[in-house]
This record gives sequence, structure tokens and C-alpha cells, in this order.
Amino acid sequence: AAARVLVSEVIYKCARRFRRTVAPPVGVWVKASCPIRADLAGGWTDTPPITYELKDGGVCVNVAINLEGQMPVVASARRLKDPVLVLQPPEDMASSPVVWKTLEDISDYHQPLAPGALFKCAVIALGLINPDSSQELDQQLNFNVGGGIEVRMKSSLPQGSGLGTSSVLSGALLAAICTAVGYEYDADSIVHSVLILEQLLTTGGGWQDQVGGILPGFKYSVSPDQFPVRVITEQVPVSEEFLDAINHRLIAIYTGRQRLARSLLQDVIRHWYAREPSILQAVRDLRDNSVVCREALLRGDLAAVGECLNCYWASKKTMAPQSEPKFVVDMREALSDLILGSSLAGAGGGGFFLCLTKEADQ
Repeated sequence: AAARVLVSEVIYKCARRFRRTVAPPVGVWVKASCPIRADLAGGWTDTPPITYELKDGGVCVNVAINLEGQMPVVASARRLKDPVLVLQPPEDMASSPVVWKTLEDISDYHQPLAPGALFKCAVIALGLINPDSSQELDQQLNFNVGGGIEVRMKSSLPQGSGLGTSSVLSGALLAAICTAVGYEYDADSIVHSVLILEQLLTTGGGWQDQVGGILPGFKYSVSPDQFPVRVITEQVPVSEEFLDAINHRLIAIYTGRQRLARSLLQDVIRHWYAREPSILQAVRDLRDNSVVCREALLRGDLAAVGECLNCYWASKKTMAPQSEPKFVVDMREALSDLILGSSLAGAGGGGFFLCLTKEADQ
């Protein structure tokens, strides 16, 4: 419990850079669209408290991907004349918008299942609203925004996809709100603000998901074992030939089952705190595999990247033995002659199955 409090406090102090600029006129919608991320190596080393207790910190490799040519995560925002917060349902839903007018209305922001919890935490993470202030919601909105904020969010992915959707959606929402209210920002500020948002939301979570969907291309990301918390990301340059090869070979197959991230996470953290030798070795292997994967990307070596995926999945199964359903075992065996490597996206247990095929367009 003490470690959780410490992690929260240091994350709240992580660096962000926002500068006031001219906001779009009241009523003008702005939109942020994002890809999602395919994790290639190092997952779990970005997860609190592992990432903050691990010698030399966490290291991850991932790539931003579209699905079927589309960016699957979209958030839109606009300023309103009236000082209220409004959450519109997705355009394909017939439900009514939700409106919040007082601080009491948003006091359940720390409950992930509360209506609009993500939106509530976003305005708090950006400093637009202080839930502990003596000023009411309308006063704070008038002073900080010059009116209210209305948002709409959409993801075309199923819940529990394993592709980092919730963190990427948080980043898209923060970016859209920033633009709507006249905040100038950079990607680094959004990455760290998502960490703050997820602490407010009490979902915790690591940092590689938002890095994967907010920054383009292949990334090698490190969070040094030091405070304040900082995620340092290097884009890994790859050749056009390698990029074309990946585009014709990286396949995301939905398993039809939601991943069980929360229950997996709880078990892994218990084993980490017990300092079980198999877990400690698996974390070292995850870190080492990230370095190998980065080198394979730089060389443009598809076979080596596929082997990194296999090693990654082996380490994930050590971290959480229940992460591989029986039907995934059968699927990997059935595809073994066709693929260079594979892994369940994210923590495992379900979601998308990622594989790299030997031949193009199989």
C-alpha cells in the first residue's frame, strides 16, 4: 500500500509542458485520431511497481499500427458557451449526452466504471479542474476555459483487445481537449499526462501503451530507475523495404475473448513482491529481449524479429502462466509452419493474436 502511494505521488510530479495559445472559436470541433500499438518486446517491465523497482528501469519495443487501413481510436472536443462538462455518446449510439454542472457531479472520477470517468480525469490531469478547490465547477471552467467542454470518443476495437486501446484513447482525448481549450503541447507531455490520468482513475497501468499509439513507427522506450518519472523514447529507423515487408506480414487476429489484464496483473505483482526467482529471471529476459529486438529492427531482420516475438511470449507465460488459453496453443501449433513468430498482444489471456508470416500476404 505504501508503494502504491509513493508511485502515485511521484507520477503526479512527472514533467509536462503546456503553453497557452489561441483556442478555436466556441462551438468548433477538433479531432484527434490515433493508431494503436503492437507490443513486440519488453511488456511487463513498464508496469508499476516493476518499472520503478527494476535496476536500470523498464525497456519496451512496440510499433504503431492501423487496422484495415484505419486509425481505430478517435476523440473530439469543443468549447461551449455554458460552463459545463458534456459527454456525447458515440455517433452510432442513440443515447442522450451526459452533463455535469457541479464538483459533486464529478466527485466519482476515481471510479473507473463511473459514467465519464475518463473525461473527468482528463480535465483534472490537465489542471483545468481542481476537484478539491473551494471554487465550483462553473467558476473554474469560466476562468480556465472561458466556458464549458464537450467531448466525444470512439474506438472501433473490442474491449480487452490487448492493443493498449484505453491508454491510447486517453492520449487522444487529452490532445483533443488541449487543442480545443488553447493548450499547445508535445507528444512527451501527452505520454506523461496519461500516466497522471490513469493514477487519478486508479487503473494504474504501464507507459508503453500510450507511447505505442501516440508516437509513430517503431519505438524503443526506456524509463530509467530514477525520479521524477520519465519515459524516454527513441524512434527506431527502418528501411522502406523492411516497412513494406512488415506491412505484408504482420497479422492481427482477434481471438474472440477479452484479455484478463486486471486479474493477470494482480497475480504478477504478488509474485514480483515475493521476489520469486522465475519472475525475476523473466523480467531480466524481457529487458534483454527488447535490446535484441531493437537490433533486429535496425538490421531489417524479419526472422530475428519473429524470434523476438516467440521469446517475448515465452517470458509472458512465465510472468502469468494462465495467460495462454488452450485454443491459442492449438492455433500457434496449427500456424507453426507459416509464421516466423507470434504472441498474444498485451498481457495475454485473450485479445488479439499477433503473428509475423514467412511469406507476404498469407
